[in-house]
Amino acid sequence: MKYLLLFLISFQSYSMTFEHTNKIYQKIIKANKFVYVPKLKLVYSPKVNAHSGFSSITVNSAMLLFVKNDSEMALVLGHELAHYMLGHMISNYSNEFAADERGAKYARQSGYNSCKGALVILRLNSPNSPTHPSSSSRYAALGCN
Repeated sequence: MKYLLLFLISFQSYSMTFEHTNKIYQKIIKANKFVYVPKLKLVYSPKVNAHSGFSSITVNSAMLLFVKNDSEMALVLGHELAHYMLGHMISNYSNEFAADERGAKYARQSGYNSCKGALVILRLNSPNSPTHPSSSSRYAALGCN
């Protein structure tokens, strides 16, 4: 599995490492003047996902292959950090839109292009679900048409 991951990374023009992801996370923390933040963790998983929990933000290894630039990773991290800062304990439409908006703000304040980053939402291609709005409605809500 490890060699397959390295093989796939070698064919991409952009590749994200966890170390670089952590640098983006630290830049967001510093630019937004956060005092206490959850720890950033990496979990090896083929599922493209990131989530926030009680004391950590977890990024799945597949997300490192999925993002196409630093702005996309900044939006992902900003979104999860927003869930944490807003105290979201459950996923619902309202919470997802709020985390998108606040996460985009965190990314912009850190020098990243939030609309360029929001393209990651479109590529997720999520249909409406009981907990998440569609990717296209989330993208449009950020004003990035």
